[in-house]
Amino acid sequence: MDNTIGELLKRRRENLGYTLDKVHVATKISVNFIIAIEANEWDKFPARVYLRGFLKKYSEYLELDTQEILRMFDHPPEISEPKSIQQGAKDGIKDIFGRLGKYITQNNDTPVKYAVGIVTGAVLVVLLVIYVIDNYDFIDFSSGKNVISAISVKTSSVTVPSNTQPAGKKYVLTIKVFVDTWIRVTLDGKKEFEGIVYTNKNYRWDAGEAINLKVGYVRGIDAMLDGEHVDLLSGARQGVNEVNLPVKSN
Repeated sequence: MDNTIGELLKRRRENLGYTLDKVHVATKISVNFIIAIEANEWDKFPARVYLRGFLKKYSEYLELDTQEILRMFDHPPEISEPKSIQQGAKDGIKDIFGRLGKYITQNNDTPVKYAVGIVTGAVLVVLLVIYVIDNYDFIDFSSGKNVISAISVKTSSVTVPSNTQPAGKKYVLTIKVFVDTWIRVTLDGKKEFEGIVYTNKNYRWDAGEAINLKVGYVRGIDAMLDGEHVDLLSGARQGVNEVNLPVKSN
C-alpha cells in the first residue's frame, strides 16, 4: 500500500526535490521526527497532539491537502495485522496452560505428573525461542548463506575504532549511537556522510583541519573528538544541533 500518510508526504517531498534538512529548516520539525512521520512511526512522538501539529505544518509546507491528511490521521482504516511471533508464542503458552488446567480438573491421577513435565518442557522451548528472537538480528536467508552465518548476535558496534590515525589527519570523531538518529558529517569542507546512524553501533571519521557535525536528535548519540566529549546539548533546538569542531577557545 503506497497511500499511507507517511508515504504520501515522502513521495511529495522527493518529487519536489526537498532534502530532509531543507524541510527541517523551513518547518522547524526535527529531522528525526520527519523521518518518523514518513515511516508512519507514530509511537516515536511524545503525544498525539504534537504529531497532529507536525502533520499539519508538514503537509502545508508541501502544499498538500492538509484537511485530507488530518482526516486520514483522525480516521485511519481498520487493518487486521498478523500476530507477531512473540504474540503468537504468548498465545500458545496461554492455550497450553488452559488445556492443562482442564485436564487436571478432569483427570486427578498419576499421569498428570507426566503432562506437567511435558508442558513445562514445551514452555521452556517457547521461552527460549522468544529470547533468541529478541537477542539476535536475522539476515535475509535468500542470499544462499547457511543458517549459522546468516544469524549474528547483536553487538555494541559496527567497527572497532582503530588507534591508527591516517597520515595528514589531526582529529578523530567517534560516535556511539543510543537511538537511530539522522546526522551529517562534513570533513575539511567536504560532506562525508548524511543519513541514519543506527542504535548500538559505533562510527569513526578522521579529519585534517575541521569537522562540522549536524545532529537530528542530540540525545540519540554520544560524540567524542580525540577522546573528549562533545557538548551537543548547548544551543540545541527541538533536539537538533550543529557544531563546528574543534571548538575555538576565546
